[in-house]
Amino acid sequence: MSAVALLAVVAVAASPPVVLVTRPETAAITNRIAAELRTLDFEPITESPGRELDREALEDLAQAKGAVAIIMARWSRRGVEILVTDRVTGKTVVREEVGGTGTRLSDVEVAVRAVELSSCCGRASSRWQ
Repeated sequence: MSAVALLAVVAVAASPPVVLVTRPETAAITNRIAAELRTLDFEPITESPGRELDREALEDLAQAKGAVAIIMARWSRRGVEILVTDRVTGKTVVREEVGGTGTRLSDVEVAVRAVELSSCCGRASSRWQ
């Protein structure tokens, strides 16, 4: 069973909340990630902190919202950086996704990759098994 399929099976039973950190420049991506999470029966909670958050602040935010994970996407020089923190395991994964030469990833591509990354991050979590 793929990680995304496993995440979908568990999500149907629990509908756990996932915090999405957004900023004006990533609002379209965040909205697309929220849509992808809803298809897996997660409850996306969008937060706009108005400042850069370090890892500890992200973990505190997820805990305050009762979320199992937090996802943040931000533009980098080469593409987009996706950060996923699994609050249950405490594991954080950061990945930079890059389009082809001279191309930018679409919001849909970034959203799907963020959700796939979150399923990999949560694979070790007893909540998601």
